[in-house]
Amino acid sequence: MLASDMHWSCYRPRGGGLLVSDNPVCFSGVVGTPPPQIPAAFFDHGVGTGFHNFRRLTVPLGSRLGVIISRDSQDASRLRVAEFNRFTVFNSREFVAHAPEWPGTHPGLAQDLTELLMTQRMVAPAFLQDYAPGGRT
Repeated sequence: MLASDMHWSCYRPRGGGLLVSDNPVCFSGVVGTPPPQIPAAFFDHGVGTGFHNFRRLTVPLGSRLGVIISRDSQDASRLRVAEFNRFTVFNSREFVAHAPEWPGTHPGLAQDLTELLMTQRMVAPAFLQDYAPGGRT
């Protein structure tokens, strides 16, 4: 699936600033008509997406390098660091991480992180009801 009709790109933001999380593969967006029972914004949390209908996969590998696998060849050139981080936070289950100096060197992204974590804490219980640390689902 990932080899056919997918565009693979290394993502190297000029100033770095990528977050990593406990969920290394982050689904976002949906291809085709989304199911009416799932709010459209949930697709950026990976809800309702799988290998058959995701728009893009982002994989943060460190603060300065990530991978984008997308159905749209222009995603890698259009995606901003803040959006890449949003997908990382919204697909996280327990934590996101950054270097200790990251908030000082990326103040705008650090401010975004606070808001994104609040959103994730509100939305996650809706689709993680039976999730538990340690592998129990």
